[in-house]
Amino acid sequence: DTVLDFTDFVSFRKDLLESLLLDGAATYRLFLGYSGWGPNQLDAEMEQGAWARLPLHPEWLLADAGVTRIQPGIESLSDAVLKLMRKGVTALQNVQLLKWCRELGVTPFWNLLWGFPDEEPSEYARMARLVPLLAHLAPPSGVAGLRLDRFSPGFDDAERLGFLDVAPMPSYDAVYPFPPDRLANLAYSFTFARRGAGEAAEYVAPLLRALARWKRVAGASALFSVPAGDALFVFDLRAAARRPLTVLRGLARAVHDACD
Repeated sequence: DTVLDFTDFVSFRKDLLESLLLDGAATYRLFLGYSGWGPNQLDAEMEQGAWARLPLHPEWLLADAGVTRIQPGIESLSDAVLKLMRKGVTALQNVQLLKWCRELGVTPFWNLLWGFPDEEPSEYARMARLVPLLAHLAPPSGVAGLRLDRFSPGFDDAERLGFLDVAPMPSYDAVYPFPPDRLANLAYSFTFARRGAGEAAEYVAPLLRALARWKRVAGASALFSVPAGDALFVFDLRAAARRPLTVLRGLARAVHDACD
């Protein structure tokens, strides 16, 4: 192993980084992180060529590092519901993460939540139709109605986000002999009424049934490809498959390979 002078390492000198990257006889593991740049400073430094750029391969961060389990905050497969959660990601990105986990041999432990204010019942019907297409990926480890916790966006901005009549969980009153205002300051988890029409337990039921089926068949489902010259053989062993084998060539294969 090569030991670097710590002062040189944190200085990010361009000549030092280039010498490390060009040294084919040594192996390094680099840890990069945010260090308080000013507005647009990082963009300007990259335009000036002050940073060495390398393609990012997920296996560098996971499989090769010995990571076999992760707990991603997926929590929904609906763009609309993810937006209500303020997640900053899309349903497609969540599915892409599950796909990469399957490719890299990483097991994701994730939850799917429901019962958000202003959510559209139709989104849960759409997710119920989507689930059979994901049978080859890891199903959620947990499925539950939303719990409102202190420090979450829903608690900090409850009224604007549609969390009404927020109150400490009844169990706090059974444990602590305090008046309601002191319990409210002590509690971490809260009950609430949510803004929006519809009984969540009713419109979520089809999705819950689809998720239960997903858990039953996940181990027996597969969707994978095998390259053979200019052809790509795609094997689909899901129950929802239209055909067990599809052969892609030319433009169809190029489109497939670009959709990673």
